[in-house]
Amino acid sequence: MLTNIDRIVGSEIKNLGKLESQISVLTASISSLEKKIDYWTLSKSDSIFAKLKESQEKVNQLLIDAEKLSVLIEGFAKDSEPLFCELFPLIDQVISAQNKINYYQLLELGKCINHDLKDALHLKDYERIAVKFKKLQETCSQMHGTQCGNLHNYFQRLKQEWAKTIYLSVKRSVEDVLVEIGWPFISTNQSLENVKRTTDDDYKKFQSLLKILALLNNEVDPDSECIWEMPSSISGLSLPMRHLTKPLKKRFEYHFSSNRQTNDLSRPELYLTQVLDWCKSPCPFLSEWVQPVFDSINIDSKEEFTRALCGLVVVKLNHDLPLLYEDDYLFGHCIDEILAFERELRVSVHNQPSVHETLTGERTLEKWLRTEKKYAIEKMDAMLSSDTAWLSTSGVEFDGVTVLYVTEVAEKFAKTLLAMTDRYNVLPQVEHRLQFLDLQLELIEDFRIRMLQMKNEFEDQPLGESFCGVLNTLHYVTLILEDWEDTTLILRPNSSRQEPDGANLELKSGEEPDVTLPALKVVSKSLDQLAEGTVFDSIIELFEKFEKDMVNLIVDTILRDVKDRSAYYRKNRWQMMFSMKDYIQPCLTPNLCKMLQALQGSLQRAHQRLSQKVFLDVWKSVGSRVNKFFFEEIILENRFNEGGAEQLEYDIKNGLLPIFGQYSIRSSLIFSKIQESCLILKMPVGDAFLLKELLTRDDAGVSFRLSYAETSEKMKALREHGIYNLSVQDALFVFDRRLTTSL
Repeated sequence: MLTNIDRIVGSEIKNLGKLESQISVLTASISSLEKKIDYWTLSKSDSIFAKLKESQEKVNQLLIDAEKLSVLIEGFAKDSEPLFCELFPLIDQVISAQNKINYYQLLELGKCINHDLKDALHLKDYERIAVKFKKLQETCSQMHGTQCGNLHNYFQRLKQEWAKTIYLSVKRSVEDVLVEIGWPFISTNQSLENVKRTTDDDYKKFQSLLKILALLNNEVDPDSECIWEMPSSISGLSLPMRHLTKPLKKRFEYHFSSNRQTNDLSRPELYLTQVLDWCKSPCPFLSEWVQPVFDSINIDSKEEFTRALCGLVVVKLNHDLPLLYEDDYLFGHCIDEILAFERELRVSVHNQPSVHETLTGERTLEKWLRTEKKYAIEKMDAMLSSDTAWLSTSGVEFDGVTVLYVTEVAEKFAKTLLAMTDRYNVLPQVEHRLQFLDLQLELIEDFRIRMLQMKNEFEDQPLGESFCGVLNTLHYVTLILEDWEDTTLILRPNSSRQEPDGANLELKSGEEPDVTLPALKVVSKSLDQLAEGTVFDSIIELFEKFEKDMVNLIVDTILRDVKDRSAYYRKNRWQMMFSMKDYIQPCLTPNLCKMLQALQGSLQRAHQRLSQKVFLDVWKSVGSRVNKFFFEEIILENRFNEGGAEQLEYDIKNGLLPIFGQYSIRSSLIFSKIQESCLILKMPVGDAFLLKELLTRDDAGVSFRLSYAETSEKMKALREHGIYNLSVQDALFVFDRRLTTSL
């Protein structure tokens, strides 16, 4: 509507008269709408009121009916009260009689079960034994919580007595049937052949006996029967699995706990490999014959079987490891074999209980840490004393260009740390992994100190292969540590140190995780410090500072070499040179060639021997220092005529920039200060006079706001002449180096 009014009136006041017709139309429209509303209200209100009245009448009728019904119920209850008084005692008598009948029936059921179990046991009907004993268990469960305490105790005693009797009876039969089916299978082929030779009767007998053992699982204490002792970490092994693995236990003890040659402390791989083979061989048999029975007790037969065999390994290792404490080589070899065993188990069974508990005992863990430290230090000694220690053994290429040189020392040290990480990665306790992490921090700090000694040894030749190799090594190790900062392995121990109970955290079985100087002991840090970063922050900072110091030493060496060859070039008679127009072919100043030759040779050697990132730091720092040297030692220390300014600009563009430009297309940005100085030195006299007059305008006594405006105007004037990086003061210094700055 507003749009329509705006269109009619427009910008002319005289058009307001046209709104009268529009007002009439709107008034008529409003009147029409009011009439429609009144009509609808009058026509619909009668029907609404009629429906409301009808509903009210129905509600009133329902209330009347409810009142009548309530009166009838009260009368019936009053008339029936004498009858109820007579029936209730009779009902109680019926219930009591029924309870007695049920009681006698349960007693009779107990007698029947007892009789049936005797017959089945006498006939060795194992299927019937399983059915009847299961019925006895169900009856005991149903009576739990009832008021028939004596009857419940009777069935409990009956169940306990029959559990012992059945177990004593079938225990020998289980051993016999295992022999009949050829258990244990020591290879996959043998297991399949034995299954093929097994008859249906053998299978049914084996499965029936296994069902009985499954039913007796919670009724018989297997430890009291001395089947075999289990370590604490493998406790809770089911009764059927203890009998299945008993032959393997005998075989294991015969070969690896007796005086046979296979019981060799120096060769733990013999029994570890054997156990791995046993874990894999019967898998088809377990899945087909055993698992259907184990489903009734909610147990994974393959996992349970592996747990039982791990118990054999744990018992063996607990006995053997203390005997290896005096021999570092054998102890380390045993640790490696145990860890390899753990990795193989994780591939085959993801939720298996590992044997890591043998490694985390107090004495064993301390010995493991000492052994790791000893061998790591020996490896560092060997790698640093190698003749090829600082040669690049590999590199990372990008577009055919090597951007990262990896020295022999860097590669071996990184592999040493990674190998150590892989070894302790299997430990579930964060507290234990933190001890190894502290050891790694100590080794890294030791490595840094050794690198410092190497740097001091080679610093007389900063561009030599050895010095550059040390620098490449530092750079590579720093990259490795920065990469580790983001890994789960490092973040998880670091976060656990921030929590009061972090040492009690555990990893689930199968999950992959990740004695130092006081400055590196993360334990001593406050919680606020820990929340700011990772465990490698402090050591990375030291490595970066070390790397920066070595880069600065290389830069200082290059600049010193350049300055030593710059004496004649700095003393050139710049104020007496001819204009470039007078030369047939412009050329570089002869005195500059030695400087450029030294600079190019140094940069080329650095480029060939340093990783790209390190070289770019050297290149940028050298360029910045050379730019400063030309400005302070050459431009500000000499006077220039037009020819001298042109020659200096030619030397920079055709001599200096190409040397740096071969390593980066943005090299001209580094030398912007001296290039802009050349613009001032060769500026026409008139432009130079006007610009200098503007720059030398006195701002004394001017307010701050006006002074800021004047400064902005001066900077704008410089930019108009292509000068962006020189300050006003530096520009005036350069103007003073001109021979002609006035008309």
